[in-house]
Amino acid sequence: MLRLALAFVTGVGCGSATTAPADSGTTTGFSPEVGAAPASDVSSSAPAPVDPAVAFYDEAVVQDVRLTIAQTDALAMLAALPERIDVHGTLRWGEIVVPDVAVRFKGNSSAMSGDWKRGYVIDTDTYVDGQRFLGLEHMAFDNGIQFGGLWSEVLVNRLLRAEGVVATRANHARLTVNGEAMGVFVNVERIDKKFLKKHFAENDGNLYKCNLGGPGDNLVDQGDDPLAYATAFEVKTNDLTADWTDVAALARFLRDEPDETFAAALAARFDLDSFLTTTALLAIVGAFDQYTGFNPHNYYLYFDPTTGRATYLAHDLDVAFADNAFGTVPVIDGWNVAWPVPRTPRPLLERILRDDTLRARYQAQAQRLLDGPLAPAVLDAALDELYARIGEELPDDPSHGIRVTVPTDTDAAGVIASMKAFIKTRTARALADLANPPTEPPSPVFVGAPPDRGPTPGDLVDGAPTHLVGEVVDGTVSLSWDVAPAAAASIVQRCTGLGCDTFVNHIGLPIDQGHAVIDTAVTSGTTYRYRVYALGPTRRGGAGTIPTAPIDVVLP
Repeated sequence: MLRLALAFVTGVGCGSATTAPADSGTTTGFSPEVGAAPASDVSSSAPAPVDPAVAFYDEAVVQDVRLTIAQTDALAMLAALPERIDVHGTLRWGEIVVPDVAVRFKGNSSAMSGDWKRGYVIDTDTYVDGQRFLGLEHMAFDNGIQFGGLWSEVLVNRLLRAEGVVATRANHARLTVNGEAMGVFVNVERIDKKFLKKHFAENDGNLYKCNLGGPGDNLVDQGDDPLAYATAFEVKTNDLTADWTDVAALARFLRDEPDETFAAALAARFDLDSFLTTTALLAIVGAFDQYTGFNPHNYYLYFDPTTGRATYLAHDLDVAFADNAFGTVPVIDGWNVAWPVPRTPRPLLERILRDDTLRARYQAQAQRLLDGPLAPAVLDAALDELYARIGEELPDDPSHGIRVTVPTDTDAAGVIASMKAFIKTRTARALADLANPPTEPPSPVFVGAPPDRGPTPGDLVDGAPTHLVGEVVDGTVSLSWDVAPAAAASIVQRCTGLGCDTFVNHIGLPIDQGHAVIDTAVTSGTTYRYRVYALGPTRRGGAGTIPTAPIDVVLP
């Protein structure tokens, strides 16, 4: 694995980060767009496709993508972690060269310390206003190391699109950085204005991203001030005018609309058919890291000014096809496909399923999916197809066998076998759920905290907590601190061992619930180290403050 870090910083053949190499036959330029497709894939006499990025997201082709980054910038990216900074780079795809793009690491796993394959995000116009690549402003290459994402993200998005749901395109790519192969990545389309233009009549509506979560992420009404939603919902379009009033109005509607008019009124302001299909599909495949599952995040809301309706857009679908993920998420036993509300409150889901007519519509969708596009034979064949496509690449991939959700999966073949076993068991349980559907909501299940995938400390000073103190009380650890009222939440981090520095998020506390907690998940004879940071709202979503100085607490 050390070769990855060494290759990343050696700058093999990189020269200047903003100058394309003098490869024979390369194409450079950036106004208004760069390239249409690799010359080997598209005849020069063929008409230009309506969407020039079709070839780039062709699932049948494993893409070859090359990045060049100056050595000093590569070192700066690593040194800045856990902050993910932009640096200058050059993107190459086929014979197309795009100079002076912004490159940064992608995702929480890429921000953590360690020597593994890191994901990348590419922005084409950060440094060159208006520059595009095949019409695209943003590209993302997921490392696929944590959740079987090499398979699930491509397949789940494909299944959604086949059902007519607005969803991103995704395929596989071999990524080379400074001449060194980094492995196989998921090349996943970004949800931005280009994406909106392709799928909606207008792309100038308000787009919000619920990524790390926060107050209102579950669409529970937060009161009269729309700013209360600012931590949970990052503004992605209309930075100067989007003010969360549309999110607040949706939450208020879910709270106040009478039952007798709810179904018709919801259909008038929300893309209900798409949401019912999405909810059923994600429940069946076990994509639990969504509003429709166990965690109310990883989704976008787009408010279309043409129709006046909001659309739910699922995002980050690398988590699927696993039961008891992390040993804490009981997908099969705790997520009834006939009434899929494993965690509450979820007013959007709860009110839909409380309505007899809407619940019947949802259940009919789930049954149709199980009988056809999500039948085990169909899904197994799709996984075999994906495995065959990149199987020859995997022996050289540094992280192809990592699947944190199922630690017993230690190689790619094992991941595929494990996913197929899940499909068989999940299908049987889902069919049984629908054959004997509950008449009342199933009891919500308790889910232990997953590994740290949430917010991280940042460099914000305003609102940062101070004066962290801790003491042992009756075999538990009592913690308290001071925090500014402007913060949205406090996050307690913990690691084990005197002087340790491998902190992970341990306890989250909304600011209105005070600034003291009792940690009961402790063991006698163990030393724990704690620190606390706050999460505050910005126009780009929730941002972490600097943490407190750490303290050590020894349990006798």
